[in-house]
Amino acid sequence: MPESLVERYEQLLATDPTSTLFVELARVLVEQGENARAAEVCQQGLVHHPDSIHAYVLWGKALIGLGRPAEAMEQFDKAVAVDRSDPLAYHLISEVLVARGLYRSALPLLRKAVVLSPGDEQVKVWLEQTQGALSGGPAPTIRPAVLDNPPERPLRPRANGIPTGSNPAIRVTRTGSFPPPPPAEALAEAAGRTPIPERKGSGSVPAVGDGPTTPGGSDYPANAVGGLPDPVTEPSLLADVPDAPSPSGAIPAVKRPVATGTTEAIAKEYEKVLRAKVAEKAKERSWLQAHALKLAIAGVTLVALVAGGLVYRHTRIVNQGRNLADALSTARKALALDTAAGDRAALDALAQAVRMEEDSADAWDLTAYARAVLADEHGGTAQDRAQAATALARPKAGASHPGLVLVARAMTAEGPDRDASRKAILESSIDSTEVHDAAGRLLLAKGDAKAAVLHFKRALELNAGNVRALVALGDYYREAGDDAAALSVYGNAEPLSPDHPGRALGEAESRLALEQDLSPALAEVDKLAPTALTPEMAARRALDRGRLLSANGAHEQAVKVLTEGAAGAGKRAFDFQVALGDALRASGDLGAAQTALEAAVKQRPKSEEAKEALGRVLLGRDRERELLQRFADDSGRRMALLRGIAWGRLKDWKRARAELAKTAVSGKFPVEAVAWLALADAADGDPEKAQTVLERTLGAAKRPRADVAVALGKIYWQRGILDRAKAQFEGASHDPRDYEGACSLGRLLWLSGSPERAVEPLQLSIQRNRSHGESRHALARVYLALAKPTDSLAQAEAWVTEAPSSATAQKDIALAQAQLGKWKEAEAAVNRSLKLEPQDAESHRLRATLLFARGDGRGGFAELQKANTLAPKDSEVFCAIGRAFVRQGNVPQAQ
Repeated sequence: MPESLVERYEQLLATDPTSTLFVELARVLVEQGENARAAEVCQQGLVHHPDSIHAYVLWGKALIGLGRPAEAMEQFDKAVAVDRSDPLAYHLISEVLVARGLYRSALPLLRKAVVLSPGDEQVKVWLEQTQGALSGGPAPTIRPAVLDNPPERPLRPRANGIPTGSNPAIRVTRTGSFPPPPPAEALAEAAGRTPIPERKGSGSVPAVGDGPTTPGGSDYPANAVGGLPDPVTEPSLLADVPDAPSPSGAIPAVKRPVATGTTEAIAKEYEKVLRAKVAEKAKERSWLQAHALKLAIAGVTLVALVAGGLVYRHTRIVNQGRNLADALSTARKALALDTAAGDRAALDALAQAVRMEEDSADAWDLTAYARAVLADEHGGTAQDRAQAATALARPKAGASHPGLVLVARAMTAEGPDRDASRKAILESSIDSTEVHDAAGRLLLAKGDAKAAVLHFKRALELNAGNVRALVALGDYYREAGDDAAALSVYGNAEPLSPDHPGRALGEAESRLALEQDLSPALAEVDKLAPTALTPEMAARRALDRGRLLSANGAHEQAVKVLTEGAAGAGKRAFDFQVALGDALRASGDLGAAQTALEAAVKQRPKSEEAKEALGRVLLGRDRERELLQRFADDSGRRMALLRGIAWGRLKDWKRARAELAKTAVSGKFPVEAVAWLALADAADGDPEKAQTVLERTLGAAKRPRADVAVALGKIYWQRGILDRAKAQFEGASHDPRDYEGACSLGRLLWLSGSPERAVEPLQLSIQRNRSHGESRHALARVYLALAKPTDSLAQAEAWVTEAPSSATAQKDIALAQAQLGKWKEAEAAVNRSLKLEPQDAESHRLRATLLFARGDGRGGFAELQKANTLAPKDSEVFCAIGRAFVRQGNVPQAQ
């Protein structure tokens, strides 16, 4: 049928969504192979016509075309449930089954159709042909039969009084003729089509025990995961099919879960005894005696029926009310979750399937796969591997699911056989989603990422709900650094398998890399029970949980989790040490962070990640020269960036530019390098250029950049634009890992004459980095300005503990001791400062003050002369000299 006709159908439906034309459109789409669209059309149409048998059957056909027979059977169930006394559904569904050679599954439906339409001789002939085909005869001739009742009867009215279903004027007569059609139906006839009733079956609903299946007719659902009703709680399609007169011809015996031969033998023996008794009393011909034999036979038959019913009831109880198809469908859905719990649930269902039919190829193939995955990936035991091998050794292994069995053999094999079985997967021509997923994983392990991705994409084309392929593809994107793409793929897997640990952890790791949605990520990781995970997966969970706790501000708890995890991390010990160092650094304890990172670098001396983390800790501890010495010969771009920052902090901008130039790739610099190059421009006398570059960089950033904001704030401060500088420092301090912005804000407030307002940001900076000397120094001086020498002394002593070689820290101790009146302690501290840095003008000035205080005027003047020589333009030195002249009474000279 031309595409334009489909478009016209769709236009008519768009004009009148309640039209019954959706059935004809769905049939056209199924015949054209557009099964997904057909299923959507049926689903939308059934909203307006919930009792349309044709729509349910067409939806089932479409699902079969999509490789989802388990879901198709559910639609067939709904078609029968519309009216179990209507032969239409049984007739249509049996056509589908017979067309695929599934004669045994079709027989009960054809018998039901015969019972409900006894005058239809064609259905009876079809029943006999199907029975003969099951016995080895020719295939039945499929011809549409005309039913006594119309295919779509008037539907029950809704609560609002508006009838549902098709136009009541449309009726199908016994001869199949139609009254004049409305415009939509006329359109169908004009195209050479007969609208409803449609009789030509297509697709397949596999059933255990039918004829051989091909890959195209396999009943393994392509995406049997999530969203489907539990088959245990829903009535089976064949549940209400009554016994009907069996057609002529041999009928092969059907295997039952429990044999009834004993019951039949008892009945025959009882019948024989009764016959003998009747013969002895043949002369007594009362009515009761004349019919005794018939009554006895009827009684025996009743006993046999009751016994058979009890046996059937017992079997149903043992199998929890399931039939074979239910058990297999449940197993497939559980396996599709790709979790250890799913594997075990699948094995329970498959054990029931084997009890119902011991030789079921479907059940044994799925059992082999479930055991293999459980043993190889989900923490199974050696017994699971052995049982997988036993299932794979059965004569018909792979007959039902060759792709699954091929993958199961690779997972079960050991030693040289494992390599051979993996090679077989890579060379296989089986176009199944499981084989392509396995091939993609093997190619990734070999480093052939391009070919691996092609296999993953093909696996998902065959089954968009393949959780294993989705997680593997997401892992590939994450490890390649494309965390946004990884999150997209993980998001597709989440509704299919909400408790999949690999998916949850991979998604959390990508969110950590992107620094987004960290609280939900932590909640999802917390839901994973460590006892239900493999040791490797449990260690990964602990690592991710520790990192997420730290990222969410729970640093103390993060350090505890990571410290405990590092003790038994095994292969992940390096990762735990790096994460622990990062958490300690975020908590402000950079000394302990350095210890953890030193251990990580020792384990992997060439790791760029560990060296960068250690370098940043050294910068945080004001140990720029140590960083430059330890990583002087490292050629990596990461360490070149850190060396550039170190030289910048030491005010050696020439060397800083040389190192930062090494970070460029194709002429583009990392954002952090841009910030420090701008500071170099400002230091070289071009603050306007630095300001322009930083403003543009900050505006183009995808997320707030504290480092750029701090650099821009410093440029504004240098240019005297204090309000803008303050705004940038405040914005940077909102980053929970920033300490430089908070420090700069405190210093700006202090030097602007607001020391009381400077306390809070400086304390915040120290909280985030207890080793930050600049923050300790500023807060010590602020406390002196607020006449709090004790608090000042505490900050100075803490800084000395962190940096014993800091002359400035010793000066701060001297000033605090002097304000406390402890002149001796103050002079000792300033002497230590001068010993560390003899050419410091401020230390000489401070020493002069202390000498004047104890009456040594000559010594005081000598120290002031040294200070003036070292800093001839320092106003503080001139002020001190003036005060010294005043003490001597030389006011004119002081002025």
